[in-house]
Amino acid sequence: MGRRAQDLTNMNFGMLHVVKRALNHITPNGTKKVVWECICNNCGKTGVMMYSEHLLKQGIVSCGCMKSKRMSETMTTHGKTHTRLYNIWCA
Repeated sequence: MGRRAQDLTNMNFGMLHVVKRALNHITPNGTKKVVWECICNNCGKTGVMMYSEHLLKQGIVSCGCMKSKRMSETMTTHGKTHTRLYNIWCA
């Protein structure tokens, strides 16, 4: 027999707020995974489905909206590309 899943309703994990439990997901090897419906507090995206283990153990903090923000911050070198001084330096 399996153990009961912990109730995560109304809990927050990073930017995700758990709304309710969704239908279980059965993986190809037959394992049942508990799925939760979440709302992202950062961008407002609803209907984000997350596994219990991702919320509890793996530290998922958003629906993915933070990843694009983080990528743009790390890929920006100085932000002065379209300035007159930069164009003079390039010439």
